Amino acid sequence: MRLFFATCGRPHCPECQTEISALSVDQMADRILDLPEGTRLILMAPITRRMDLMPLDEILNHLKKDGFLRVRIDGRTFNLDAPVTLEDKPESLELIVDRLIVKPGILSRLADSLALALSQGNGSVVIEIFPVKKGKWPEMLTFSEKMVCPECRASFPALSPRIFSCSHPDGMCISCEGKGKNKSGQTYPECAGTGLNPFARSVRIGDQTFPGLMTWSVHKTYLWLLSFPDKFSVKFHGIRNIQAGIRIIEGISSRLKPLEEMGLGYLRLDRAAMTLSGGEIQRLRLGAQLGRDLTGILYILDEPTIGLHPREQEALWQNLVHLRDQGNTIIVVEHDLDIIRKADHVIELGPGAADEGGYLIFSGTAEDMAKDRDSITGPHLQGSRRLKRHGHKRRSHGQIILRHVKKNNLKDITVAFPLGCLVCVAGVSGSGKSTLVTDELYHALRCRPTERSSKTKLVLKGGLSAMPEVILVDQAPLVKARSSMPATYMGIFTRIRAVFSRTPEARSRGYKAGYFSLTRKGGRCERCRGQGSIDLDLQYLPPIKITCDLCGGMRYNREALGIRYKGLNMAEVLDMTVKDAAGFFARIPGIRRPLEVIERIGLGYLKLGQPACTLSGGEAQRLKLARELAKQTRDSTIYIMDEPSRGLHPRDMERFILVLDELLEQGHSVILIENQPEILDLADWIIELGPKGGPEGGAIVAEGPPDTAKK
Repeated sequence: MRLFFATCGRPHCPECQTEISALSVDQMADRILDLPEGTRLILMAPITRRMDLMPLDEILNHLKKDGFLRVRIDGRTFNLDAPVTLEDKPESLELIVDRLIVKPGILSRLADSLALALSQGNGSVVIEIFPVKKGKWPEMLTFSEKMVCPECRASFPALSPRIFSCSHPDGMCISCEGKGKNKSGQTYPECAGTGLNPFARSVRIGDQTFPGLMTWSVHKTYLWLLSFPDKFSVKFHGIRNIQAGIRIIEGISSRLKPLEEMGLGYLRLDRAAMTLSGGEIQRLRLGAQLGRDLTGILYILDEPTIGLHPREQEALWQNLVHLRDQGNTIIVVEHDLDIIRKADHVIELGPGAADEGGYLIFSGTAEDMAKDRDSITGPHLQGSRRLKRHGHKRRSHGQIILRHVKKNNLKDITVAFPLGCLVCVAGVSGSGKSTLVTDELYHALRCRPTERSSKTKLVLKGGLSAMPEVILVDQAPLVKARSSMPATYMGIFTRIRAVFSRTPEARSRGYKAGYFSLTRKGGRCERCRGQGSIDLDLQYLPPIKITCDLCGGMRYNREALGIRYKGLNMAEVLDMTVKDAAGFFARIPGIRRPLEVIERIGLGYLKLGQPACTLSGGEAQRLKLARELAKQTRDSTIYIMDEPSRGLHPRDMERFILVLDELLEQGHSVILIENQPEILDLADWIIELGPKGGPEGGAIVAEGPPDTAKK
């Protein structure tokens, strides 16, 4: 897009908004010859600035010696053969180079005269145009081979892609140094938050500036570019290189089209990468590859269907087929049954997770996989094993109604969320699901009534007297602390340290529970500070982690490792899986029960001391849910989860559904942002937003039980 504006943009003076044109002699001649035949012209060189260097008489004598005949002073024409007498010091001075009439055969003379005027006028030429039609006033036209404003004479750099970069000195705003916002998040008024200088913001293509265009969605930009080829020469007459512009448009369009097809048309061009979900980033990368037409490439995709509506999945599949048919190989890590059924070859690993997995269970076609007795996925492909609710579907015991929601693309909607039920909010990417549930509903339930938006009203129905508690279980990282791990997150590490501190050996040495902490001095290894690894900074490369050479990755010093409980030291306990640890601490309920919850939710393969930063988004979400379940709250609570099926095999989803049934059985409510058809079929109530993403979304397109919503 920067190249597009550098090639096809029309710069304007930031002060007076006059268009600035740096043209070659041929381009100037082409513009003049486009005037109606019979138009009279006077070509002049602006030489006003020479009067700052020498007296007017001396200037005129030099011009006369060079063979010129006439000048224009303050709008009046004077012959150089006669003395020039003026009462006051003149304000403007132009050298008359030639007089012409637009007609066939004048190109050579016109080009020579323009070149002469440019050489005398320091790169600028002024043309007085006398229209053919009588009664019209003459017009003045200024051309320049330099980037100079014809009105205020301010000079500007030639257009290049770096002009439109807020990280380059040629384009950045001086006040904010390209950041657009200060440390408090406030927008700098000088650049309106764009991070670009005034000149970069004044370049236009049609009516659009670069920062203005960058606020558009992929969909809107794609449609705008499609309208160019037929209108280019009309709408943007006189741009430096129309053919180059069309090639650039074709290149941009070829990159935007795959994004549109994969359901990312709602994304703004200036959307910060850190705000994108993992699924959006992966589809963006895939879209970039689709626009390159490469062959002989091996593509590896990790769950590309994450968060996709079934309609978007079909578009994704067509793009994968397109890549394959171009002569590429596609390897997809995927649990979606529709994708598995369509694959040319399927490889299944298992049978369990972590130490219980790693074996090749099946390799072949999806059709053969459905018949294979050893396959875990086969029964689901065949349809003989389906997800099901173990409890009965439930009726609502009340409602929470969210009225007049208008945030982002939501169309002033009013939504009722049944309580005591499994509610699924579905819709294509960008339809407003997260805005409705995690931004509006969650915030409205969390804040006090006085803090709620005056336009967004939260209403209770069904005899409810008080707002229920609400817990958001999202896929954000657990915590930023380097020492965070499942044992600390679940709150059992304190109990484990207490167990070790009560051993006879620890008592004899005076070791308290704090001695076994990884966050302070005591029993931890001080070289790695209890991390087991050390960050090694490499110049020009990202840092890498290497195993601590002092503790060998054990995290503790020799004295702490000498303390054992039931034959194991602290490092060996942290290296145990949740499943093994639940049996190891079977007689300590405060440790065993949280571990059993983790195992029940399908994370029994995690190790107690596994760094939290190594957990996937789905694992982090389920661990958050496990912590809430372990609290055993009795108050009515609404659990909100964002795409909880992400990364789950159908067998894992069976366990997850069991946990949801357990929550509902206890009188809680569950609201899922989910597009997985198998889970939608199990819902008590579905709310679907759409019909599309971005500005075309934000409306309720279906609402009710699954059978009703499907219609």
